[in-house]
Amino acid sequence: MNFDNRKTVALYSPSVPLKEHRIGYVKEGVKILESWGYRVINAAEENYDKWRVLRSKKERLNEIYSLLVNDDVDILMAT
Repeated sequence: MNFDNRKTVALYSPSVPLKEHRIGYVKEGVKILESWGYRVINAAEENYDKWRVLRSKKERLNEIYSLLVNDDVDILMAT
């Protein structure tokens, strides 16, 4: 549970693989969100690596669902 009163944003990649320049945009967006006081989760290199490749619908839906049922997540944001 998030006790620091900051809203938590969880990122997910819903569709096509992200090209390298879009990963850069996501990283810049994370910096902006954090500078505004948000806590950002799911923004780690292993997720960027995962988002660079085409994944099955089942994998993508499982990712979204796991974030949706996470009580610590306040906001879901697509990359």
